[in-house]
Amino acid sequence: MSRDLATVRTLTTIASAGWAVTILVLYVVWRPDDVQPVLMALSQRALDLSVPIGLWLVHLPLGSWILARFVPHERGGDSLEWLIRASAIGLGVAMLTTTVGAVAGCVGAMWIAVTAASCALGSLRQWPSTARQLVRALVQLREELRSVQGAAVLVVLGLSLVTALTPAVSQDALHYHLEVPKRWLEAGGFTDVPGNVYSRFPMNLELLFLNGLALRGEIAAKVWHWWFAVLAAGALRLLAGRFATKRAAMWAPAIFLAVPSVFRVATWAYVELGLIYFLLVGWDLLVDSKQRGADAQAKSSVGLVVLAGLCFGVACGIKYTALPIALAAAIAVAIQTTTRRAWTAGLFAASAAVGGGFWYLKNWVEVGNPVYPFLYSFFGGSGWDLERSQLFQTSLEQWGEVSWGLPFSLTFDATFASIERFDGIVGPALLIALPLLGAVAWRQPKARPTFAFAAFMIGLWLTTTQQIRFLLPGLAVLFALVPIALESTVSINERRVYVTALVGCISLSFVSHFILFGREAPVAYAVGLESAESNRARRLPGGDSALFARIGSHVAEDERILFAASGNPVFLCERPYHADSVVENYTLRTILKSATAAECAARFAEQGFTHLLFRFELVFGEPNVHTDLSLEEQQRLMKVINDYGSLSDSAGGTFLYRVGAAESNR
Repeated sequence: MSRDLATVRTLTTIASAGWAVTILVLYVVWRPDDVQPVLMALSQRALDLSVPIGLWLVHLPLGSWILARFVPHERGGDSLEWLIRASAIGLGVAMLTTTVGAVAGCVGAMWIAVTAASCALGSLRQWPSTARQLVRALVQLREELRSVQGAAVLVVLGLSLVTALTPAVSQDALHYHLEVPKRWLEAGGFTDVPGNVYSRFPMNLELLFLNGLALRGEIAAKVWHWWFAVLAAGALRLLAGRFATKRAAMWAPAIFLAVPSVFRVATWAYVELGLIYFLLVGWDLLVDSKQRGADAQAKSSVGLVVLAGLCFGVACGIKYTALPIALAAAIAVAIQTTTRRAWTAGLFAASAAVGGGFWYLKNWVEVGNPVYPFLYSFFGGSGWDLERSQLFQTSLEQWGEVSWGLPFSLTFDATFASIERFDGIVGPALLIALPLLGAVAWRQPKARPTFAFAAFMIGLWLTTTQQIRFLLPGLAVLFALVPIALESTVSINERRVYVTALVGCISLSFVSHFILFGREAPVAYAVGLESAESNRARRLPGGDSALFARIGSHVAEDERILFAASGNPVFLCERPYHADSVVENYTLRTILKSATAAECAARFAEQGFTHLLFRFELVFGEPNVHTDLSLEEQQRLMKVINDYGSLSDSAGGTFLYRVGAAESNR
């Protein structure tokens, strides 16, 4: 009797489930005007997101296997530690395989798929243990996220994800972060991008953007940077946990993600969060080595140093600014090692060279300057000159303004899209945390090296480009010490005051997040109620998106555009072009050196240009303020346009002219 009753219950459950599924399917089928488009749009966004997460997951077992060769994972050890380290190694392998394909001239969707499958099959025996470890790490994170700090982390990551899953509109992304890997993909490997000096920057992260472009498109490439926000938050929690309890350690990523500039760059195809992730992992490895107190000859200590060097090297392969940071880390390795200091520091440096040396060697071989276009007076560099080098350096030095009240300026005066005001927002976190952090540097000897490391990076920022996004690595390391500062406060009441202040800090920072989210309004695109063209037209600075959408109807495939100063969103250009860096009109000025307008028009034709594209205020603006063209050059250009040019299109202050060598071509 009981067996029959159990059978009936099972059949009833199956029938109920079948009925519910049938109704849901029929509802979708019978709603083609609202439900189907939304589900289709959401599925497309899910596919975009699956590219970075899928490639990360595929390379995770191999990363875990390599990690075990250097630092064996202890049974019952910290699963988050394993996850963050194995992820860094796995992503490093993904960068390496893409580099090999680009050097071989066969990089593309097929190469990416084959190498990813090879990595997965090659580490097949590692998959079961990786799955178990991953489940443990996710369970650990789920428990730690059940807090006010955890809720703040989830809110920021959720809002930034929706915003990241939209078409790219940020200037640097459209000029080189996405455009350069797009050119590599079209060529099947590394290729020169004439005029674009940024294409010579280290581009480890752009290799992953290339994967996204090859497998899905620009949004899949763009969302890679959001994924690094997730990984950086995990790495920051791991580093904070070296000094404080797990519960308190979650304050570090919560405060860091509350910084409005972090939220903003997480939605762009930039590289700062990837840089931060590898710097945090590298420094955490050195802190772990120090805390273990192992001798330099011990296998675990050597493994930690090698992995740290690799991580700092990958960071150097992401951004030039990581070079002095890696040098400081090498000095820290020599100081903290008890024996064979030179050998250990040398091992660290050699590992760093393996992790990021490719880009510097490539530049040295191809243009004669490993840090092109910088240090021109020392290294030189083909296709560059002293005047352009000085102009480029001046453009980087104009950001921000250092004063004794800098912490107050960063807190109260900083804003987005302002050269004088640091082009970003820090929020109140830094100023609130400074008294706490000063105290911990005095009271906690084990935290002093990390405090000094953060202070070095902030000091480095003061001597370089003072955009807030360049300050973020130093802030990330500094905020890793906030949890131990809270736990080391003298009294419970003092701790409660600071916790309340930090909650208020996060809450106020969320105001900026919500404003940014509201201005971007990404939900309509995410659910399919807005097209990519409409979304970009609404969000692209300058309002000239329509011109680039129409450019194919004005310019033939065998014609060529010269981009004068325009912000240079060349990623949107579907026709052959030449564009200099966003801070100069070098090629245009070279053409305008001709004595007459007729000779200038002839020079256009000689160099293969049929069209000229520019933003009016960046060409015909105030000399040495808005443009590098002199009044004489502006007058000559205006005569060329009037006598030998014809307006093809314009939008939002950007103009596209056809330029001919004779008046008959007007």
